Amino acid sequence: MESPGRSAWYVSWRGLAELGRVSNLPTCVSNVLVGFALAGQVPAWPTAALVLGSTCCLYLGGMALNDIIDAGHDHQHARHRPIIAGRIGFRLATLLAGVLLAAGVFLARPLGLPAFVTATLLLLTIVLYDLLHKSRVEAIVLMGLCRGLVYVLAALAAGGALDPPLAAGATSLAVYTALVTLVARDEAGTLTARGRGAALLLPLAVLPWGLWVGAGNVLAWIAGGLAVVWIARGILLVRGQPPRTVPAILTWLGGISLVDSFYLVALQRYDLAAIALLCFAVTVVAHRRILGT
Repeated sequence: MESPGRSAWYVSWRGLAELGRVSNLPTCVSNVLVGFALAGQVPAWPTAALVLGSTCCLYLGGMALNDIIDAGHDHQHARHRPIIAGRIGFRLATLLAGVLLAAGVFLARPLGLPAFVTATLLLLTIVLYDLLHKSRVEAIVLMGLCRGLVYVLAALAAGGALDPPLAAGATSLAVYTALVTLVARDEAGTLTARGRGAALLLPLAVLPWGLWVGAGNVLAWIAGGLAVVWIARGILLVRGQPPRTVPAILTWLGGISLVDSFYLVALQRYDLAAIALLCFAVTVVAHRRILGT
């Protein structure tokens, strides 16, 4: 399944970036910030660094594992993928995936037992999703859980508790991610009615919780409106003729940080909201060089 003439250990910088979908990494950072805000505090920098390191390693490792497991399918249907295109060797990709996933859990160990257990659950969810996502549509729930667990991991590491606001916020992000993943299943072909319906539900996935925690906060309503406008941009892309599904998916992936910024405004953490907004801008720009899907 590797390209002729490429070593099993071959690597290029572009191949690494594509394998890990590094253009999406800022969305992991903004997810962590929401988790901290839900805990009521940003932890000391060593703890914050461990949370960010754990989350990013699990994300990068999960993306690499996805391409490794899908190599047979990609050989037939997605020859632009870095392993199949020969921009990174299969064995090296496998080694990197294993090291990154192990590092993600290892870095969570000093964060306390609740955070460590959450990181382990996140690892298991990532692996299960990668194994099932091509054959089971229900795997979109696992993808959603992967994102929602980042809120939980960050909040527990910062000394928070798994209380109703955290559970509801994580669920909102999980539903948003699952709906995006459902639409993404149609990215290589004609968008189905199921995909179009999922796209229309995206604003409903993110608005209620943010406006609930930000009740009476005018800025939260403005931030929510901006998030909906951005999500609507993606909806228009998939409902056009022909549907532009990949640009829509990239729009919504970048929009994760915009949703995070909305939630942070609702939680009155305007400093963290500004950082999440920067993460959104960086993701959108990075998608022009490295595809996030």
